[in-house]
Amino acid sequence: MQEMLAELARLLELPWPPVPEAEAPPAEVRPRKDPVWQKVRALYREMGRYLICPEQDIRFFRGGNLQQVDLEAGSLLLNVYLPDEGYNSCLLLTLLTALVEGRLLYLGQPGTGKTSAGLLIGQLFFGLSLDELRRAMIHGHPQLTVADMIGNLQPQELVRGRKSVEPRLILLSPIKIIDELNRIPSKTQAAILSLVADSYAEVFDVLLPYTPGPYYFTANAVDPGTYTVIPPLLDRIDVAVKALSFNAEALDLLPAGEEPVKASGLALTPEERRAAREQIEALPIDAVALEAMAAAKAHLSNCLRASTEPEHQTKNNVLSQGLLPSSLCPDCQLDTSRALCAQTENGLEPRTLKALKLYGRALAWFRGKDRVEMEDLEQIFPYLTQHKVMPSPFAFRRKEDVVYRADRVNWLRELFVRAYREEQAQTEAWLARYGYHPFRRALEAARGHGPRQEKLAVVLQAVREIGNGYHPAQRDKLVFLLKLVASLREADDGESCQPTSIENRTTFRRQNSPPDEA
Repeated sequence: MQEMLAELARLLELPWPPVPEAEAPPAEVRPRKDPVWQKVRALYREMGRYLICPEQDIRFFRGGNLQQVDLEAGSLLLNVYLPDEGYNSCLLLTLLTALVEGRLLYLGQPGTGKTSAGLLIGQLFFGLSLDELRRAMIHGHPQLTVADMIGNLQPQELVRGRKSVEPRLILLSPIKIIDELNRIPSKTQAAILSLVADSYAEVFDVLLPYTPGPYYFTANAVDPGTYTVIPPLLDRIDVAVKALSFNAEALDLLPAGEEPVKASGLALTPEERRAAREQIEALPIDAVALEAMAAAKAHLSNCLRASTEPEHQTKNNVLSQGLLPSSLCPDCQLDTSRALCAQTENGLEPRTLKALKLYGRALAWFRGKDRVEMEDLEQIFPYLTQHKVMPSPFAFRRKEDVVYRADRVNWLRELFVRAYREEQAQTEAWLARYGYHPFRRALEAARGHGPRQEKLAVVLQAVREIGNGYHPAQRDKLVFLLKLVASLREADDGESCQPTSIENRTTFRRQNSPPDEA
């Protein structure tokens, strides 16, 4: 039973084991004695010397005490934060991507330092020269072919009747930099997809040597010479960060051109990179942080009008029919200006959730923490979703949300926090109504050693209680319980499992639904 519950939780992206009632005290942020960690921290400081990025848009406040000063600038209210710990998103995510061998996309106007950031991490983190990085880098343009990017046949070998391909340097480099991704034709982007997704290169039926490593893509603003990045490739890009504008007060520090980096002794050896990756992957995730992830996934990915059955009430189901979820919102009884499900056209998929866990671990490790907490996921969540989660026509309709129309990062961060808060409000409502959390009570009963029929009765009661005032954000819990019901009904003493009839299905009335829909 324990293995079955764990597998269900994994499939449905729910926290396992369930969140305990008593929360653990906040993790301490303190320097590590590990020399690899100290070297990585030094690398971040060194990156700030070459890329002038004083903006601290990833912020942490000790003890959860938000320090904010509101300044009036005419009719605009400026929110000025005074963090105890702050980092620049472009620098930090560039470094974290190298640590976890992820895939990062730089967004921004030409000349904002996107390519320079990739070249900088190649020199500082991997110890490569600027010439090596430039020779291995792919520059996107409309005439770029698969052979140009991966490798071409050698004519001298063809004359001898042998087929031989000389691999491009990017395949062997420990860091992959692809400049101007959205100027590469879709056919060639498909070849990049095989590199990113499967970590292998093949051209002319010849398998080429390949060295795994992080990917750094750049993309300029859309213009007549750009292509749309194919969705499968975009989905495999873990994180996207926008290059920030240059600070006018640092004009005297602006170099005349791209100069080689002089930072001996900071590059990590392959053994040190492997050790850092192992430490990051071993870092535990706090139960509350997992609950916040599950809440964000449930609130942003489900759709009440997608189906009359909870198993199919997802935005994925709507999109697979060639429809947009927002097209169903006018017929929904939820307040579309406030319901989180109505704010986005798509939701969070497993690949995004896996990347959120990985980068959350990397951020917590970089900060010197012994576990990942909600504050880590809250700060990093927008950068893992801003290139994937699209706003719907119902987004930004509330007066307090209008400011987010041009601020995708803070909009997504607000959605993440609101999803967790609404889940907490639902928990409090259940505790006030029933005196317990129906879902947690059902899981505890299923894990117990009582008779199977008693377990089944508790789970069925939880199904009815969650269905009373049903909200699409509770769809994942309900589906989990329905699967649990089916498992408990299977005979554990060799009896055959009887199919469930339509009359035995638990039905419920949605809150505020018209009588003909009950």
